[in-house]
Amino acid sequence: MSEQTAQLLNACDTLPSEDKRTFVVEIMRRARKLPFDPGPIADEEIGEAGKAVFALLDREENAAAATTQSPFRAMRGEFEVPEDWD
Repeated sequence: MSEQTAQLLNACDTLPSEDKRTFVVEIMRRARKLPFDPGPIADEEIGEAGKAVFALLDREENAAAATTQSPFRAMRGEFEVPEDWD
């Protein structure tokens, strides 16, 4: 990996969650248009990427759950759902 690429990744790590998501979506959109085949992606790389995505989603869900009564928390039995909750 080049130093410039490492700097971009480090800069991405410092972004707020919404900006990070926007950045990743844009990178994936641009990658579809690359004129070359970067070769196969190793299973380990896919696994690590998946772990990172799920960790980010868990952090966001936990942050949201701390401020609201998410229906997902109710499904996990973390609190009682009020009878009048639509």
